[in-house]
Formats: sequence, structure tokens, C-alpha cells
Amino acid sequence: MGQAEELPAPCTVESILEVAAEKWPDRAAIDFYDAVHTFAGLHTLALRAAKGLQGLGVGPGVNVALQLPNSPHFLACFFGVLIAGGRVVNCSPLAGMRELEGQLGDSSAQVLVTGNWLSQYSRVRRLASTGALRAVVACSLEDFLPRERIQELGLPVLEREPAAAVEISFAALISHGVAVGRPARCALEDEVAVLQYTGGTTGEPKAAMLTHANFAAAMLSGEKVVVKRTEPVVKTLVTLPLHHIFGLGLVLRAIRGGSQLVLHIRFDAHSVLSDIEAKKINMIAAVPSMFARLAEHPGFASCDFSSVLGYGSAGAPLSANVRGLIEERIDLMLKDSYALTETTGVGTVPAPYLRGRPGLVGMPAPFVRIEVVDLETGLTLLPRGAIGELCFTGPHVMKGYWNRPEETAEVFRGGRFHTGDIGTVDLLGCVILTERKKDVIFTAGHKVFPRNVEGAIQEHPAVAEVAVVGVPHDTFGEVAKAFVVLKPGCEPFSLTQLCGFLARRIASYEIPVEMEFRAELPQTHVSKLSKRALLAPQSADSC
Repeated sequence: MGQAEELPAPCTVESILEVAAEKWPDRAAIDFYDAVHTFAGLHTLALRAAKGLQGLGVGPGVNVALQLPNSPHFLACFFGVLIAGGRVVNCSPLAGMRELEGQLGDSSAQVLVTGNWLSQYSRVRRLASTGALRAVVACSLEDFLPRERIQELGLPVLEREPAAAVEISFAALISHGVAVGRPARCALEDEVAVLQYTGGTTGEPKAAMLTHANFAAAMLSGEKVVVKRTEPVVKTLVTLPLHHIFGLGLVLRAIRGGSQLVLHIRFDAHSVLSDIEAKKINMIAAVPSMFARLAEHPGFASCDFSSVLGYGSAGAPLSANVRGLIEERIDLMLKDSYALTETTGVGTVPAPYLRGRPGLVGMPAPFVRIEVVDLETGLTLLPRGAIGELCFTGPHVMKGYWNRPEETAEVFRGGRFHTGDIGTVDLLGCVILTERKKDVIFTAGHKVFPRNVEGAIQEHPAVAEVAVVGVPHDTFGEVAKAFVVLKPGCEPFSLTQLCGFLARRIASYEIPVEMEFRAELPQTHVSKLSKRALLAPQSADSC
């Protein structure tokens, strides 16, 4: 199922900003807590970043890791890396050092751009001193905001430390002008723009190779389902993390359309509601946990949503209760979609005339083909209405996994990208998810892979066995719950103590929100762990 329309020739990702700066040089591109930058100004920042990065050796074949929350630094350096000819490696600023080091090593990133206000910053500096990186670019909020505003936002105001041998400040990076050497380009269908980490279909983090042509197809697909408006200039609220494919895709489409980005460094319900009303926000995209926190806020009932023209949710299922509250106040249908990192954040678009069907996630987006294959081999195409594994084909589908040829071959067997999700495409062309083939927990828009969490908990000296499963949560959709078997003679520990133990081992969103001790873990008749049985009601010690 999908569109057979032919795509025009692809463009480079950085040309999205270049064209916007040429068309709307004086139009506001970014509003970062009232610090406004025009499209021309943002383009100049990107050119200066590109010049500085080239001075650090960035060019074709060089990977640059961005470990940044939402800020103008991210956009300047994202486009700067691509203008310089390098590849972007997106890393979560919430990730623990183990995950960050793993991604830096796996991607062979030679330069890391990070924020000096992040909790990991001191450990990143020590990592840089080992020679693992060619350079570290240290960004400061004071690059764009006065100290008083930073303090109002509740963010740390740090004294600048003397730079390490391989460390330079963002201010120094952009101090060398805009005369950038433009490297020769490969075919855009082959040239990788971004290495986007994902658990893929197995749970082990790996980097999806997203090409310039992938992003070009994703942009065109999005344009075909968005009503174009010229006046007033659309303002898009950006609270989704830019290092995530959902947030990145939202921002690229907004820039391509000349929309102003009202950029928030993190999600805060009070600030979001205030900006919606005061700045007359037109477009909102969020994960279900964000919508849940908005609906729970005391100011939600009185907020003026009259400027909102559209909004969408993705990343996890949205509860019927939260959906009802949002739609009642905003008086617009909430749009759901289904997509993956490996498909450049493109998958389905809403099917508004078929609301209320369990598992309905819309219809294939333009240029997207979604098919269903058998679960046994993954090679037999099934008829409409049959349940099997959902597969994608189209120009938005990744080139493959970075340095993982065997896993790439497996996930593309039969010439289709295998999602690992089970569902069907019905006679009307609607995509319906029925269950997950992969063992994954969706929490607040993040994928949490139990195997990764279990491995970290297993390092605790008192733990003999552990199993992690997803359990429902009103705000986050799902959260991780750990079932722990203690070693003989070891005393139970609290959930708070476990969180402290895991803080530097895994990302904050991976840490279990619930924990339960068991004398033993249930097994199936073939001696395999039964996670379904773990959730069956029984008397147990819990905390």
C-alpha cells in the first residue's frame, strides 16, 4: 500500500536552510526564550560553525557527534557539520556516559559538540583528555542568553573553566568568518547525512544511516499532507528533542516552510502553556507524556488555544482520556502517526474518518509503501486484512545500519525493511498495529530496551536475576518495572538506591519506575523466562 508518485531529484539537507535564508532573510527563524534569530542570521551561524569545524579537520568521511539539548547551538552545528561535508551523529544529552562512550566508539566520531551545563560535562572533559576525540566543542547558554534569563529558567550559570588541550568554546568555533570551502558531493542517495541511533529491531543500539535523499523524500512527503499557509507566519512550538528523529523532522519541515521555531530547551508545562497563549503558537507536536502533563496542569483549563491550527502526537500510544481532554480544549482532532527512525520519521498519516478503531495508526504517507509479510520467514507477502509483520519500502527508508552488514541484510531481507511490528493493512488501506514483535518499552516517546536495563541492574552486587517489563503509566504511557531475585544472604534495597546505582550506567528514561522482589522468576514449559507471567496478579514484596 502506498503512493507510486515519482519524486523530484533530491536536495542536500543543508540546502533547506540555505533556501530559507534566501527566501526569507529577515523573517524570524528561532525564538529561544525571546532571543530571536532570523533565517539569514541562523544561516550565518551555520556557515561560521562550518568554517570552525573545517579548521578542526571536519570534511567528507568525518563524523561529528552532537550531544545537545534544544538550543540554537544544535541548529548551527547540525547544519554546520553538513555544510563542512561531514556527517552528524545524534547523541542524547540524557544518555549515561557508558551509552555515550559506546556511540562515540561505534560511530568513530572525531569531534563532539556538547553543552557545558550538562551533568556529564566534567566526565566528557576527562574522556577528551584520553585522546579518544580530536576535539570537543563546549557550548554555553550564555552564547545566546543573558545570565539573568538563564537563572530564571532554573538552569545552572557556570564559570568558564580553562579549556583542555582538545577543547574549544562554541564562541571560538564561530569566530573565523563564513568563507567555507565546499567539498565535492557524492550521489545524494548514497551520501549519509545523519547517523541516528536506534534499537532497530533487536534492542541493541545501532546507527541508522540516513542519507540526504532520505531526508529530501521525508520533507516532500510531509508537505503533501500539510495545508500550506502564507500569512500569518506559522509559529511551531518545539519541545521535542532535536536529537530524536521526530523532533529533527519537525524542525526541518518547519524551516523548509519558513515557519518560526519557538524553541524550548526542555519540556515544562507552565512555559508551554504560557507561550501558546502569549506567542500565539500555531503548530504543536509532542509525545503523549507531554500532552498528559499539559492536561494535568492547573493552567490548562484557562489557556487560550485559539491560535492553534494543528497538532500531532507520536512516539507511543496516546490514552483515550488524555486525547479527550486535549481535543475538548483545543477543538481540533489530535493527529497520530506511526514511523520509525529507520524510515526517517515517515510512515503513516491520520485517517480521520475512521477514529476509535483499536490499533489504528493511519494510512501510508505519500511515497510510502507498507506491506505485510508472514511471521515465519518474512518473505511471503500476505493479502489485505491478514496479520503479519509490517514492512516498509520507499525513498525515505535508511541506507542501512552503520558498520553492521549482517543486521542490515537481515532487516532488508526480501527487499523490504522489516519493522518488527505486527499488524495488518485493511481493505481500506488503513494500517493497524496489533502487537509488538520486538521486546521494547515506549516511555515518553523513548524506546527502552529491557535487555539493556537488565544488563545494568545485573551489575548490582546483590542481584542474582532480573527481568524488566513495561507496565502502563498514566503520564508516560509505559514505564520500566524491574523484577529482582536477590543473591542468598543479600538484603533488599530500595528503588531510590537502585536509581542511584543506575544513574551513570543507563539513560534517565531507562531507569525503572517500579521494582518488585521475587523469590524466583517464572518460566515457561521449555524453561524460558515468562515475562507475561510476571505481570499476573500475585502476592509479592514490592517497593
